[in-house]
Amino acid sequence: MSPPPTITNRTDDFQLIIHSKNHIIPFSRGFLVDSLLSLGMTYEHAFSFAGTISDEFPYVFSSGVVSGEEFQDYISQHLIAVSPQWASRFQLFNLEENALNPLIILIGGTPGIGKSTLANLVARRLKATNLLGTDILREILRGIISTSLMPALHFSSFESSQFLSGHLLTRQNPIIVGYEQQATKVMVAIETVISHQLQRPDISIIEGVHLIPTLISPELLNNPRVIFLMLSLDNEQKHLSRLKRRARNHPSRKSERLIELFDNIRVINSYLIEKANEANIPVIDCENTELAIECLMNEIWEKIILQIKPKEDNLEQNNATTEELK
Repeated sequence: MSPPPTITNRTDDFQLIIHSKNHIIPFSRGFLVDSLLSLGMTYEHAFSFAGTISDEFPYVFSSGVVSGEEFQDYISQHLIAVSPQWASRFQLFNLEENALNPLIILIGGTPGIGKSTLANLVARRLKATNLLGTDILREILRGIISTSLMPALHFSSFESSQFLSGHLLTRQNPIIVGYEQQATKVMVAIETVISHQLQRPDISIIEGVHLIPTLISPELLNNPRVIFLMLSLDNEQKHLSRLKRRARNHPSRKSERLIELFDNIRVINSYLIEKANEANIPVIDCENTELAIECLMNEIWEKIILQIKPKEDNLEQNNATTEELK
């Protein structure tokens, strides 16, 4: 991903003060850029838009003071001219405080495709409070449950078939059977975390290879506050190249082992796509990081709009009813 452009102040002698409900704050171009990125804008669009409209402030808000509502309306009008979609998201984002919370975003996929990088980008854009990898949950479970009790937890996700025996070996591909056995155990911890976070006013992101949509409970999967997205990398050579680059940059036995188990990883990659399709979960290709983050943010916002739009419609209906009663 190309680095963000440098912010330069074109109107250094002008400071706009925004009076919101509970705060009096100076305008920050960088803060506006962050808000625009949260809507799914690219860096280039966000910096260009913020720079253009902030240059107009000395002429539009000559007093140097504006209410929060006026400022939001001003931004909305300019966004409509650029993209009605971004304007709609901006308006919904500012509909009410904490309108998005709680929100749990689940990002599945295999190692080396860019999953952690993209999860971090989404977390920064949405200002998520929590970012958790499912490998951490597996490590915690390994620390408290012995190998003899749950052997599936004590192998790599891509070689869990080593513990299989008897009737389990006569079923489907042993790589998938072993992987499912481990993911089923880790899913218990994942569901506990999701249920806990749904009680908190936060945005949380959980990413990892153990996120299989057909294993999560339907109650959580269908919760409007839970958004499930699956990442993939169709280009096999690109996938292997990324794993090798990771091994060079962060040498470890684990990195080397992932390369050795690459064929198994690709089997699981195909399996996750199949399961995502079965559960109608969006699958996003990660070959181009900039396109992938754009697709992720668009998918997330589609779900957010489905959550918030009914509330907005009900609010308008209630207001209209009140006016009729008057």
